Amino acid sequence: MPLAGAGGAHVPLSLDLLRVLRLADHWRTLSGGAFHPGADAFGMLWRQAGATGREPTPGTLARQASALRAEPWTLHPDGSATLHARYPIGLNAIAKGYVVDCAATVASRCPGVRSVLVNAGGDLRVIGGPGVQVPVADPFTVRDNAPPLARLRVRGAALASGGCPHRGYQVGDRRYSHVIDPRTGAPVQDMPGVTVTAPECASADALATALSVMAPAAALALVNDLPGCEALIVTAGGQRLSSAGWRSLRGQTGPGRLIPALR
Repeated sequence: MPLAGAGGAHVPLSLDLLRVLRLADHWRTLSGGAFHPGADAFGMLWRQAGATGREPTPGTLARQASALRAEPWTLHPDGSATLHARYPIGLNAIAKGYVVDCAATVASRCPGVRSVLVNAGGDLRVIGGPGVQVPVADPFTVRDNAPPLARLRVRGAALASGGCPHRGYQVGDRRYSHVIDPRTGAPVQDMPGVTVTAPECASADALATALSVMAPAAALALVNDLPGCEALIVTAGGQRLSSAGWRSLRGQTGPGRLIPALR
């Protein structure tokens, strides 16, 4: 990310980057660190482990987790920032959703446009119109024609998915998920599928990442406290857990486009 500077230097930021960093701060705090832009530092350690065939030591993971508990940056009133982190920073888990939101908003303001759907590889935003019917993919199969776990209507809202057990790190004879708990550095094994709806795609994107590493009870409690947000969580044992309002999104029929299954 273009945020650098030594000795506490104030680095000017673009308005978009400033907004994304503010959103990252918000979700890092709200999730208790389950969402963290420094999770990429652990990804680097596990990629190295895949190359050497040796898992990162508990001490290595603990030291990196300790570093992530400090503020990664400071945002200043003049729109600049000071970077404190000495580890890789990644904003993919929220910037993609932000880009989808921006694209959908710009398109919706064009003359003659009545409805907009932006779908960026499973992160989507719908503005106007009757909405879309979305089949949610089964996380336990890679078959494109497998029956979906559920179908739901997304209207005037956004959707994002997390998990995906088919990606990850191979270390020796063991396979680990690519989703890493930034609070411990351990790859997540218990949540292969998470689908989230929210008013904006950036929120859905960040929530899908956070819920993938949180304990199910804590994950559902967080979603249930957020207006306009719902979630479906699939555990490694195949249990399907949903937020209080999830059922209201299912089984709705009527006008609407069917979009490809999400992964």
